Amino acid sequence: MADATKPTPGEITVMAGGAVALICSFLDFIGGDGYGSNSWSSNALFPLGWLIALFSVLVAVQVALARFANLRTEPRFAGLTWMQIDLLFAFFAVVLVIAWLIVDIGSADRKIGYWGMAIGAIAVFVGTILMVREGSTAPGTPPPATPPPPSPPAA
Repeated sequence: MADATKPTPGEITVMAGGAVALICSFLDFIGGDGYGSNSWSSNALFPLGWLIALFSVLVAVQVALARFANLRTEPRFAGLTWMQIDLLFAFFAVVLVIAWLIVDIGSADRKIGYWGMAIGAIAVFVGTILMVREGSTAPGTPPPATPPPPSPPAA
């Protein structure tokens, strides 16, 4: 019998991406000419830089709780499943990464914190897509009921 707490490759990717995004959110996000600001400071246009890490970490925490703490609840928000909410947050984190990439930030440069958070957010998004493709039940939802085996034909 397979271990119920063993994470799938998609879940591992999501949790690792969330951890990378969180750690990198404390590194310099933007800066230049000897200064730097992490995504938590007001110089980095808080909360726009911070939202990348927030959404990535929320998805990773939800997946970790569903896998390791056996938190199996159905969300009550607009009739969405956890998988749909995870995809929504992960996609929005990637949209913010792309927005920060194309925006003109003047004389400042994108620093290692931005690039690390970008990698983390992309990993979370790819992980959620892997979870969908794995065909497993969405984290946090009970598995679907299996139909009874067909009865043998009457002779």
